[in-house]
Amino acid sequence: MPKSPHLSSASATCRLEWRPSRFVEGWLLSLLLLAPLALWSSALPRAWALLLMLPVACAALFALWRYRARPRYRLLIHADGRLRVDDVPVAHWQLEWRGPLAFLRWRGQRTVALDFWPDTLPARLRRELRLASPPASAVSPAAAMAT
Repeated sequence: MPKSPHLSSASATCRLEWRPSRFVEGWLLSLLLLAPLALWSSALPRAWALLLMLPVACAALFALWRYRARPRYRLLIHADGRLRVDDVPVAHWQLEWRGPLAFLRWRGQRTVALDFWPDTLPARLRRELRLASPPASAVSPAAAMAT
């Protein structure tokens, strides 16, 4: 079996396209369907449950519509820590990992937060993103301060 070449973060550049996740869309759709049923089966008086079912369903529908209406982003992360979003450089950004989920946040004219789910970021691209992103500091700045 041939040995795989050693990959270092010094040579890694990552190109990604962010789009809304179908997983999240499915969960919001299930919320749209199940939230009114949860109200109906709760201990609320029936009149209150009936009054709240429509606003709760509308809120879930609005959340689904808003999530699906988010624009797609083309991302380019250079090995030296530079990020370009739709060919516009971004100065301060951070990437956090929670298992297979990646959360990218930056502040330009407004704060933008993207969530990468397994259906939007396959394992190969997840690995490229880990290699291309700058290493997180081992100790937070608050912990380094003497008290």
